[in-house]
Amino acid sequence: MKTRYLAGIGGIFDGFRWHPPETVLILDEAGIVLGLGEAPFDALVERFNGLLTPGLVNAHVHLELSHLQGKIATGTGLPRFLEEVMRQRVADADETGFKLAMQKAERELAEQGVVVAADICNTPNSVPIKSGSSIRWYSFIEVAGVDPDAALARTSQALQLRDFFQQMLPNQPRPFITPHAPYSVSAKLWEYLNDATYDQLLTIHNQESPEEDRWMAAGEGAFGAFFDAVGISRKLHMPTGKSSLASWLPQLNKQQKLLLVHNTFMSPSSLEFLHAYAKDSLQQAPTVVLCPRANQYIEQHYPPAPMFVQHQVNIAIGTDSLASNHALNMLAEMQALMQVPERNFTWLDVLQWATLNGAKALGCADQFGSFEIGKSPGVVLITLANDAGCVEDSESRLVVAAAFNRA
Repeated sequence: MKTRYLAGIGGIFDGFRWHPPETVLILDEAGIVLGLGEAPFDALVERFNGLLTPGLVNAHVHLELSHLQGKIATGTGLPRFLEEVMRQRVADADETGFKLAMQKAERELAEQGVVVAADICNTPNSVPIKSGSSIRWYSFIEVAGVDPDAALARTSQALQLRDFFQQMLPNQPRPFITPHAPYSVSAKLWEYLNDATYDQLLTIHNQESPEEDRWMAAGEGAFGAFFDAVGISRKLHMPTGKSSLASWLPQLNKQQKLLLVHNTFMSPSSLEFLHAYAKDSLQQAPTVVLCPRANQYIEQHYPPAPMFVQHQVNIAIGTDSLASNHALNMLAEMQALMQVPERNFTWLDVLQWATLNGAKALGCADQFGSFEIGKSPGVVLITLANDAGCVEDSESRLVVAAAFNRA
């Protein structure tokens, strides 16, 4: 059996810590990790100009929105952005365009080193792309609806789509149904979702805009205009007098596991509420998924990463969609996080969020996220990088494919 020895001029990040340039990553011919250490004196060492890391985990993406790249203006704020997404999706019925855009996005994700991705799905459009993909896709079938009379039908439709994904993608992880966002789910729909997701992983867009808390608490602000624009009665919304997080989180009490996405405007009081509720009512501590370039694109605001670090919250990284980002590039998200004001975390922290933390959040850390013996996480080169960081011209690319059992 052929053994490979890989080293980076910038060293190796193993998912936990940095190893100096003289360290080699030892793999078998299938890409399974045999260890980290010194190479035999007569070994042929493959040396790369940069930092070697485990394959990247994109913890939040919308593959089926790839055809919307460049079609929505930046800085609109979330309610107007959502209005534009809905308008564009109705106006654009070119199935060939959908497919080509998704194919291009999937190819770029894989080439840049993404080996696992959590994808939000509203249609079956991404199934053909995922069936031939080298990426391990966690498909989340998104459910929304503010009319309580439609809650059962929406849930049934989502369950049917989930079953279709499972049938058509037997070698990918089982799909899940999941709520879209606090402002788009009725109390009755929350009841159905709570019952249908016992002990499951959910992902939800949370506190992505300051307007979300205003709407949930008092029924005021820009979301009213959004619902007017899309023809949904404001009267269907029942203000809670509470923050968005405090309004929806207690609807889940079946030991679910949570990925909270964006959290751009989560307050310290909301975070305190999250900690208290998770301790008593959830199966494990939630993970916040940060998509800083999408937050900049829509709200021109960075997520409060320093607050999450200070309070030891689990953090993972996503790219969001090409409707809300210029590219699905995990390295660019990592670089953006290094620009967050009052940063209290390091480059190595961010690397861990993009690898091991994402794998833990999705429940696949037994295979992905770190260079531990027996794992097959793939190997990514970040060019012109070392333990101190990377440069503007750095790129990420997959140099060893993940060798994993998909199911």
